[in-house]
Amino acid sequence: MKRVELVKLLELVSPALSSTNLVPVWTCFMFRPGTIEACNDVISITAKANVTAATFAISGVVLAMLQNSHAEETTFDVTPDSVVIKTGKSVFRTPYFKESEFVFEHPKEKWAAVMPIDKTLLLGLEICLTTASTDQSKPAFMGVCFNFNTPKVTLFSTDSDAITKYTLSGKHTAKGVYTVPNAFCDALLKICKETETTDGTISINEDWIKAKLNNGYTVCGRIIINENPVDHQAVLTERLGSTQYFVDVPKGLDAALARARVLADPESAKTLVSVEGEKLKLVTETHMGIVRDELKLKGHSDVEAIVHASLVARSLTFCDQLTILEGVTAYRAGNTVLQLVANIGE
Repeated sequence: MKRVELVKLLELVSPALSSTNLVPVWTCFMFRPGTIEACNDVISITAKANVTAATFAISGVVLAMLQNSHAEETTFDVTPDSVVIKTGKSVFRTPYFKESEFVFEHPKEKWAAVMPIDKTLLLGLEICLTTASTDQSKPAFMGVCFNFNTPKVTLFSTDSDAITKYTLSGKHTAKGVYTVPNAFCDALLKICKETETTDGTISINEDWIKAKLNNGYTVCGRIIINENPVDHQAVLTERLGSTQYFVDVPKGLDAALARARVLADPESAKTLVSVEGEKLKLVTETHMGIVRDELKLKGHSDVEAIVHASLVARSLTFCDQLTILEGVTAYRAGNTVLQLVANIGE
């Protein structure tokens, strides 16, 4: 097989390699006739590949070896005690696991819901990941929630300080709430971006989520079990209150936030945001100095809040309306995206 093509396949499959040696085969690429796969206890990734007629699993270090070669072709030869990999004039011999030692079982094909993969869904996953927790001490928050108990499928995520709601178009008949791991979302987005594909299907049940792309890649993720799930919509309703109004993001706010972040980001310093009449003021002060900006903002009531400029800027990358409250700031893009961020001290 062409080495460059093989390296690309292995790179896209490699996020499913285990980072620990607790189960040794999970640190390996599994080769079967027509496919390459990696899996751990959270996700599995399979790619179609015409690489070998044998079945074996070899250490993930093979990827680094191939990345550091300039040969055009790579071949595999399975012997009784090792796999011999030849790439150009280089020869790499490594022990392997037999198929009987593979421990991952693919999800059963019985699904609670099946939905198409498209650009809208992928964008929703990308936006939700911005507020999905990465705190290992809170594993139940380290994912994106698919909520089918609403008229339209709704994606949610939270890291306790911020929450995102993303509403998909189209009706459905499924029921249930399923939280899928960040690793699954990251892997799916990376594959879709690198292979320039947005076509396929997502299937989900109480144990697994499975993304099957039309280009031959399959990504499976284990559903996160949460005995005390967050009622995301209730949190949004409570924090926003009964009066929910949004105004257009004022011209020049992105530049003002960039100036504030010059001082704020190195120290995670606060930015004071206030609305007085039709004026939006931003003040950031650290030992390095002080930055003040004043913008025109129509239709917003007077208010004062303390925020992280970086989090405001993050939300404005995909939202075009905002509201500033004493406890939170919130951002919106039509009826599709709603993101809420707690103010400092809340």
